[in-house]
Amino acid sequence: MNFPPHFRAYLGYFLLGILLIIIPYRTWYPLKSDEKSTLADSQLDKSMENISLKIFSFQSRFFIGAANYLKTHPYPESPGAKDALPETWKKQFIDVWLAPTSRSKRFMGQDLRSPAMLRRRYIMAHYLGLSSTAGEIIRTLRRNFPEEPQNNKNLDRLLERVYSPESVSSSLFSQEETALLRKNLDWFGELLIADLAQQKGVPVFEHSPVFQTAAATYQTGMRTTLWLGALLFISLISIIIIVVLFGSRKTSVCFSSGLIPDVYGLEIFCLYLAAEHLGHFIINFFQNLIFPESLHFRLIGNILFISLIPLLILWPALFGISLNNIRRSLGLHWDNLRKSIKDFFAGLTGFFAAWPFLYLILILSAYIFSWLKIDMTKGIHPIAPVLMEARTPGMISVIFILGVVVAPIVEEIMFRGALYSWLRQRLNLAGAVIISAMIFALVHPQGLIGFLPITFLGVVLALLREWRNNLLAPIVAHAGFNLVSLIIIRFVLGS
Repeated sequence: MNFPPHFRAYLGYFLLGILLIIIPYRTWYPLKSDEKSTLADSQLDKSMENISLKIFSFQSRFFIGAANYLKTHPYPESPGAKDALPETWKKQFIDVWLAPTSRSKRFMGQDLRSPAMLRRRYIMAHYLGLSSTAGEIIRTLRRNFPEEPQNNKNLDRLLERVYSPESVSSSLFSQEETALLRKNLDWFGELLIADLAQQKGVPVFEHSPVFQTAAATYQTGMRTTLWLGALLFISLISIIIIVVLFGSRKTSVCFSSGLIPDVYGLEIFCLYLAAEHLGHFIINFFQNLIFPESLHFRLIGNILFISLIPLLILWPALFGISLNNIRRSLGLHWDNLRKSIKDFFAGLTGFFAAWPFLYLILILSAYIFSWLKIDMTKGIHPIAPVLMEARTPGMISVIFILGVVVAPIVEEIMFRGALYSWLRQRLNLAGAVIISAMIFALVHPQGLIGFLPITFLGVVLALLREWRNNLLAPIVAHAGFNLVSLIIIRFVLGS
């Protein structure tokens, strides 16, 4: 049955409005963990809670690794590892992580006064000689968590054994105590073991795993800094190239559409949002039946489900629209090899030119929302904590395939293909770019803190679509953004 075009358009507007309310509500404000149905969701919640611990651990390892590096090298001369770093750097670390608990309650939305974080902060405070801060931290731990399990109370006794004034005559840790510290405090347990050994005059600098790990973290951080410097140089070149191209007026946008009625773009996009929403429940349903504890099942299920979504572009074919017109209208055409190569490098150029601004906007958003005391965990994609804690090459590979291959292709087909083509036939360039970018940000699960950075990303990708008149350039740029983000999450902050 064929409905009048205006009726279909109004129906599409209505469905789009409903979906843009339902999906952000589900992704920005997920249910509490005790209301969720699968154990995999509980694992995801636990991973999210560990993000601040991992960031603190990374910065602590880098801090000590940098101090030891400067101590063992002739420049600058320093009397000791704890005094080797510039005072401004040391002060910044203390202000963020080791300030009095009344001023340092949350970081990235996570409570810095959880038992696990308090114990780690206590160890670092003592290592840096901040005895008054350490005393306040341990008092907060005792006052707020008096009913801790026995295993945790044993940990606290070991902490007091090292740092209390009465610990002068105590011996080194036994094998059982060492195993308990390593199991429950990870790298900070090693730091505690090394601190006690140093108090007893045991040389541990070259042999203790704590300093070896800190040195490796410092080297990783410095290599990352060098790579970022190289990327910034390439970004500067890319910006110059874009300015020269458009400043010379030899390059202009070449967007064209209208080969199919614009209502089909709206309908395809609505079907996509509905399928995404429905897919969440389908995957959860089968996971509860088959593998309730498996995050692998969820990730692979998402890849398989999302990979089928591009079939929705066949919707207009049911009404007699030719496949060729559908492809060209949505930007799924590559006319020749020479133009495809140009489109590929246009995507790379757009990525390199835009990524510094994207992360600058992200940092500014984080500061603004932190100042406004808005929970910044909503700015973290749910896949991030899973990737940070992934232990097997298989899971890491699956996440990278999902983020770098599957997601960019599918999202560009739907957002810069169906949605943008529909908007571009209805609005001018600025209106289509801004609205499509805002919708792009709205349906992503990063929440309010991620809205501005993802909107900026959506603007860049829409402009690439407008410039090159196909989806290859925005797909390449989108994959580049995702790849850099996943590399930072995994290899800088991850396990």
